Amino acid sequence: MESELGKWKGSLSSDLEQHTQLMMLFHGVGIHLHEIGLQSPRLNTDGDQILQRAEILNACLSSIILFFESYFRIPSALYFRLSFAPWLHMGYAITTACRLLLFDVNGWNLLYARKLLDLSDILRQICERFEEAGNINLVNRKATHNGDNAFLQYAKRLRWVEAWYGAKSRADIDPGILKPQDISFPAVEGDLNLMDFMSVDDTFWQEFMGDWDFTASPK
Repeated sequence: MESELGKWKGSLSSDLEQHTQLMMLFHGVGIHLHEIGLQSPRLNTDGDQILQRAEILNACLSSIILFFESYFRIPSALYFRLSFAPWLHMGYAITTACRLLLFDVNGWNLLYARKLLDLSDILRQICERFEEAGNINLVNRKATHNGDNAFLQYAKRLRWVEAWYGAKSRADIDPGILKPQDISFPAVEGDLNLMDFMSVDDTFWQEFMGDWDFTASPK
């Protein structure tokens, strides 16, 4: 399937290769394709399997990096014109990036991966762009509150995710730092179902932020 995906991209015209949302979709498919490398490792894995997993994880990492590069080409003023699809891929890219950069398994160099993909900085930039888009909406609507402004509400959520990821990624280096479970989840105003444009609600995030055991044997 990976070769077929490459052939499809090679068949695109130069104009389509510059189509931002199409490239987000393409790289999103790449993330889905290589996420298989994040499955729980089996015991007694030999050298070839370790190398193969590392190659798959690296391909997943590259797809995530390219996805965000495409995303950041979209001006925040245009966010309200986007369909649900880009945001669904955004939510998936963020959660997969968190898993990938916390996946401590033999053969996968976490420090190197985190240097290539600075997720804390990416989340910070996304939050800033969400706040820009949300403030544009407030000005255009002459609104006095942000309870129904999806972008401002999601900026609050993602700043919490940024803090959680930072604590989680540093926990193995300095056990005395703030623990992920000590970070309070921000209150969200308005109709949560209407604002869930990334298809990730409070329950999802709180379960996602729970303890992981990648080394557990498959059931």
